[in-house]
Amino acid sequence: MYVSTNPHRRRKEPLMIGQIFAALGLVMFYIITGFGPGIIAGFLLANSIGGRDFERQHHRIEKAARQAGEHNAQWNPEHERWQR
Repeated sequence: MYVSTNPHRRRKEPLMIGQIFAALGLVMFYIITGFGPGIIAGFLLANSIGGRDFERQHHRIEKAARQAGEHNAQWNPEHERWQR
């Protein structure tokens, strides 16, 4: 490492852009760690409050599968429709 013995040599100041990026990095870190859990908790709370009277997704899927099974069963040659 080179050390100057010249007393008039100015020390290099850190670049302003580096300080800006460091500050933005801290702000982003705060946003992610501070607001992230709050946003997730807000979504969960809104879904639990706002979705009380609505049918759940897995119930809709089960009902659709049951209806599809009934619909497809009518094309089976052993179905009562074809036994007439």
